[in-house]
Amino acid sequence: MGDRYEIRCSSCGYGLEVTEGVGWLYSPKTVFYGHCNDPPQNWSVAFPDGYCEFDKPLLFSLVKNKSIRNKAFDLLANGAKPKYYGHELYMCPECMRFSNRFYFRLRSPDGNYEPDYKCGRCKTELKRVMIESDDVRTKVVYTKYKREVNWKCPKCGGKEIESNHGGISMTLWD
Repeated sequence: MGDRYEIRCSSCGYGLEVTEGVGWLYSPKTVFYGHCNDPPQNWSVAFPDGYCEFDKPLLFSLVKNKSIRNKAFDLLANGAKPKYYGHELYMCPECMRFSNRFYFRLRSPDGNYEPDYKCGRCKTELKRVMIESDDVRTKVVYTKYKREVNWKCPKCGGKEIESNHGGISMTLWD
């Protein structure tokens, strides 16, 4: 399961519904290989017309960028193993727009591979971020490496983010 919450600019309402984590059908086998040898875990058999077609990994629908998918499947075919995966919040460091993307890390003898997503508007590489709040009401955006980002709303230039992240955080979203 994962988190689902909304983030909005306090001034103009620009924002996004954020989905983070994994869905209940997201086993490594269904996400990266499209099937599993354990029939109770093989969702492609359990839902033949649903979430996963047999031998068609969910990664096809989770990652829209064909070159990222191809690179991942090439690495998997050559022995790479999935180490972490899930939906994450991303932000463009240039135009400050938020977006949801499917993050994953593959480990191979040659090292780790993580997708490099680009902003749909300005083509800058997106950065994974998270929303945190202090004891007052101010929302602050940090990267996964805990570096603060001086976020400004891409629509109005406002600097405050509102979030309902503290509400019901564990939700079924798939």
